[in-house]
Amino acid sequence: MSSARVVHSPDAPDNTGINAGNFSQAARVGETVYIGGTLAIDQHAQHVIEHDAREAMRRAFTNLGAICRKAGTALSDIVMLTALLTDLDDLDALNEVQAEFFSAPFPPRSTLKVAGLPHGRVELTAVAVVGSGPLVRDSSQ
Repeated sequence: MSSARVVHSPDAPDNTGINAGNFSQAARVGETVYIGGTLAIDQHAQHVIEHDAREAMRRAFTNLGAICRKAGTALSDIVMLTALLTDLDDLDALNEVQAEFFSAPFPPRSTLKVAGLPHGRVELTAVAVVGSGPLVRDSSQ
């Protein structure tokens, strides 16, 4: 049986002081990595990027990538992505910025409009399988 371990990346802000709570950035169980809510926090200034949708998405994906690397995986190993948005008008920004970090075929994604987040306009969660690499199209389809 695989043991579970907490993953914490110093390169991705852990919401300390901004959205402190009883949670870990991620957990790795065997070859599967479960990444919790990742915000658009600027790691140097320790503030949430809220004013620009594209910049907020970019920062959230950058932070997601830092957590993946610390867990021994990569964004390309993500097999499920969830995006929480406070405004569905940000959907175009999400799609455009996601294409900067992933290539087609993109991982499955659930996008939910939420009434609010503790901070910011976007929160990402993901599941990655270490070493799975980018998704490929099933040639039988």
